[in-house]
Formats: sequence, C-alpha cells, structure tokens
Amino acid sequence: MEELSLEPEERIVDTIRVHWFVLFVRLFPYVLLALLPFAVLPALHAAVATTPALVPVSTQVARAFTSPWIRMALGSWWIFLWAAAFNTFTLYFLNVWVLTTERIIEIRQPRYFSRRVSSFFLSRIQDVTSDVEGLLGTLLDFGFIHVETAGETEAFEMHGIRHPRGLRTMILREIDDIHRNHAGSADGL
Repeated sequence: MEELSLEPEERIVDTIRVHWFVLFVRLFPYVLLALLPFAVLPALHAAVATTPALVPVSTQVARAFTSPWIRMALGSWWIFLWAAAFNTFTLYFLNVWVLTTERIIEIRQPRYFSRRVSSFFLSRIQDVTSDVEGLLGTLLDFGFIHVETAGETEAFEMHGIRHPRGLRTMILREIDDIHRNHAGSADGL
C-alpha cells in the first residue's frame, strides 16, 4: 500500500481497528432481516387460517415458498442484504489506524471510492485521551481514543476500538521513546 511507505528507521508497532463487538452489532440487523421472511410467512399463514373467509387464501400462503416469483423476490432480498452486510464488513476492515515508531497513520474509508489517509508525527502530540463507557464497554474493553496534536490540524478520534487504555499507554510509550532518543542524540553533539 502506497500510503504505508515507512521511513528507513520506522517500524509498525500496532494496527488498530474497531472492536469485533461493534462489528457484530452493525451486522446483527442484517441477520434479523435475512430471517424475517421465515417469520412473516408463517405469521401470515396463521392469521389467514384463523379467518374463515380467507381459508382459500391460506393454502396459497402455505405454498408461498414454492412460487417462483416469491423465490425470486426472496433471493433478491438476500442478495441485497448480503451486499449491504459485505459493505459493512469492508468498511470495518478498511478503516484503520497504524501506530509506528514515528507517527500515527489514519486510513479512513467512509464509503467505496472515497479514501482519506492522514498522518501526524508522534512528536507533535499534545494530548491523548482514552475513555471506556458503559457496562459492555467495560466488560469487553472497548471505547474511544482522542489524540490531539500541536498546530491547526484536527484531532484524531476513533470510536469503538479495542483496549483504548492499552493503546493510550502504547502511544505515550512511543512518544517517550522519541523524546529519549532525541535527547540522547542532542547530548551526543
């Protein structure tokens, strides 16, 4: 990947994505919508069967899955849901932070064919804040991190990440290493 061309002494420390539970929550509605036809048709059959005037319609509802038109509509419904779920997973996979020994690289892809790559040097970081909220966030250890730099550039935030406190500690450790190395090279002059 061209946006990940590293400097000669730079190495990747960690790659940060959204927590798996956040992906699960985003994909779960697609699973429910995929199972919806199996709940609607039996409910419709039961409602029609209890109404005496609609008994002839009841047999048609019972054979709904054998109709080629219903099968085509159901197949179209599932293909649409699969494409939407795949889109959700793809965006989860492509949105990433890369922590290196020198900088943080943010790769954000809000939709297909729209990609933004930003990076800033760790030496410019002024504030790193992490937060874990709620019972699920505490139990599964996910939350958000906010990194603010010196200058006019916007702050970087990532919500729903795994181990935000550990990531904060890792970033601060890399910043300390940079300052220690910089101070060591200044002493040697």
